[in-house]
Amino acid sequence: MPCSASCTRSAERDVPVPPHPEHQDQQREVFESDNMLVVPTGITDDLPTQSRHNSRDVRLVYNALAAVVLGPLPVSDWDGNDYYYMEMLARDLENDSMPLSELVWHPETGWGRKKAFATEAVCAYMADEWRRVEAGDDEDAKAAVASDHALLRTIFRLHDRENPFAVFDEA
Repeated sequence: MPCSASCTRSAERDVPVPPHPEHQDQQREVFESDNMLVVPTGITDDLPTQSRHNSRDVRLVYNALAAVVLGPLPVSDWDGNDYYYMEMLARDLENDSMPLSELVWHPETGWGRKKAFATEAVCAYMADEWRRVEAGDDEDAKAAVASDHALLRTIFRLHDRENPFAVFDEA
């Protein structure tokens, strides 16, 4: 089930923004699901599906973010710009230009745009992955996914009651 907390959007964020001149000639594909997704094609063509980072935490988070972008996995109220932003965060995380701590909620630092988007993406990834593994009969796959998700929930502090995303539960 998706995270029940959602990112707040400003009024100006809901106004259609003309495409960046560098990307204005890109075609757009439309995918329909529980919400309408408009994902620019050509932007994520070279985003690796798997991280090669030396930190397991970074690998797990990167892989989740990449899965959301490359799927694309539906995230409520996201559009192509949001998926592109998530791709940039994944790349920055993978190449060490941004530490993982910048994506993780902490009671002392609160929320920021990066943290909210990353947490929402990871929650969407975990919900989708759990639905897929639950549909199968492979107990080893279920155990591996449960282990990865436990680590992701720990990284993102989804068990902390002060965390607005703490209500996330994939069961």
